[in-house]
Amino acid sequence: MKFGVAIIGPAKADEVAIEAEKLGFDGLFLADHIGRIGARDPWITLSYLAAKTTNIRLGSMVTPVPRYNPGHLATMIADLDVLSNGRVTAGFGTGYQYYEFRNFTNEGVYDFPQVRLEKYQEALRLILKLWTTPHPYTVSFKGKYYSVLDATVWPKPFQKPHPPVWSGGGGAKSMRIAAELCDGWMGPIFGGSAVSPEKYEAKVKTIQKFAKEYNRDMSKFTFLSWGSIYDSSESPTGTIVKMDNVRLIEDYKAAGCQYWLIVSNLMHQFAKEIMPSFK
Repeated sequence: MKFGVAIIGPAKADEVAIEAEKLGFDGLFLADHIGRIGARDPWITLSYLAAKTTNIRLGSMVTPVPRYNPGHLATMIADLDVLSNGRVTAGFGTGYQYYEFRNFTNEGVYDFPQVRLEKYQEALRLILKLWTTPHPYTVSFKGKYYSVLDATVWPKPFQKPHPPVWSGGGGAKSMRIAAELCDGWMGPIFGGSAVSPEKYEAKVKTIQKFAKEYNRDMSKFTFLSWGSIYDSSESPTGTIVKMDNVRLIEDYKAAGCQYWLIVSNLMHQFAKEIMPSFK
């Protein structure tokens, strides 16, 4: 089991990054919700954090791909992958917030979910093609929503064939996209408080079934869930009971989860109380 930290709230990103690396976390992630109070542009901030750290991986949770120009997004991430010596994980999704699409896209349009899914899938194909087409060859692509003519991304990503792409979304179409095109899947937010290990396992098996249809090698595919630390919970009888956090994560691990992500304000407690059980 691997563990990552998501920087949430007003925390100083560089201090969190340096401390997370010292504590032994595997990854450091930023949300991509531009325009909020306290929100950061993840790819600019991650570039800064790449210079402050050495080993910890860097990524987004998650970048709403249809909000971006795919070619520009591919270039930004490739640059960061080179600058960080191959430490980028691209957390991608369709996006879901009206405010962000209305105010921070060229079109100012918040599409219906089906359209955002179609844009997401098409943009993923284009991004992967831009990353993996070797220099000096260029990419020409004409889709329903995006097109490029003799385009290239330079430099190419440090990681080969490209940085791992982890996809969010728990619907059937989102899981199929993850199985076909991506290298990992992020389960519903906050682990046990949002979905049971049994339901998580069912989604893992669904993605694995889809992956077989695409002849995907799942040996390097990562299944991730957001988590937390729970001090107590309300039982059906109204009694406050202590929750066993280690057991909860073990249950998710048995269900197929390989990576547990927590918010930054919990990282010291988590590193002290939980991580030693998984070394």
